[in-house]
Amino acid sequence: MKRLIQVMGVCAFAAAVMPVASASASFTGACGIHGTASFENPLQKNSFAPNGYKFASKKGEVEVEGKKVETQKGVACVQAGKTNVEEGSATVEGATAGTYAKGQLGCPASAGGWEEKLPVFAAFGNTFEPAYGTLIVEGKEAKFRFRFVGKGTQVTFEVVAGGPPNWAATAAGEASFATDAGGVAKCGSPNGAGPSNLEFTAAAAGTIG
Repeated sequence: MKRLIQVMGVCAFAAAVMPVASASASFTGACGIHGTASFENPLQKNSFAPNGYKFASKKGEVEVEGKKVETQKGVACVQAGKTNVEEGSATVEGATAGTYAKGQLGCPASAGGWEEKLPVFAAFGNTFEPAYGTLIVEGKEAKFRFRFVGKGTQVTFEVVAGGPPNWAATAAGEASFATDAGGVAKCGSPNGAGPSNLEFTAAAAGTIG
């Protein structure tokens, strides 16, 4: 009996000190993002084609709620109802960490995450499933799904929840590649391949996760 009590005590202690995997958090507010979009293959210059993409924030200046912030990992957020700026990081990728999400990508136009049909831009055809995203702010991790449509250097995107065919937007934003002069030049040049990566700035607001 004494031995059983000792064993139970050890188990209880172990359970108390072992880390427990935390569920995904939810963030509501506004964020500014600076990062790099990487493509599995160079972008088509004059059209679009199925391609892989990953977005990752990185150190740089962002703007959120009218404030310019020099970030260490590329994300600065202000929670709804608060005024203080919190820093973090963000990624958008495929279902498995480090893999590419799929979309119809090109220099003149692009779309991803709208599945079989994209209203307004039906010519895209299958734009594949929404990508998988992670936003980390002050150590709290919010998981989300992501879809976008772009024309030239400007991109409109949504954070969505639910599932096919009833995805619902919970946050929205805009991104721009216009500040990446080298990448934009590759898109416009008659020589060589299109860019394999582009730097971007973005802003989003709503509920993420």
